[in-house]
Amino acid sequence: MTILLRVLLPLCLALGTLAIITIISSWNSFLWPLIITSGDETKVITVAIATLKDGIGVDYHLMMAGSLIALAPMVVIFIFFQKYIVRSVVLTGLK
Repeated sequence: MTILLRVLLPLCLALGTLAIITIISSWNSFLWPLIITSGDETKVITVAIATLKDGIGVDYHLMMAGSLIALAPMVVIFIFFQKYIVRSVVLTGLK
C-alpha cells in the first residue's frame, strides 16, 4: 500500500498534468489545422480568426470576439488545474 501511495500516485498526478498541458497545446495549435482543413465549415477557431484579415482591412471587433471565445475554455481549465500546472513547472525548474 505504501508503494502505491508513494510511487504510483505521484506518477499518476504527473501524467494528469502532462495531459492538461497537452490539451492546452493542442487547443492553441495553428499550423497543423491550417494544413489539413480545406473548407470553411471545418476550420478551427484559431485559423478562422486568422482568416478575418484580408487585403482591404481587418475586422478588429470580430477578431477580438473570436479571441475571447477561444480563450475562455483555456482560462477555465487553468483555473481548475492551476495547482497542478504550477507544480509541474516548479518541479522541472529545480534540477
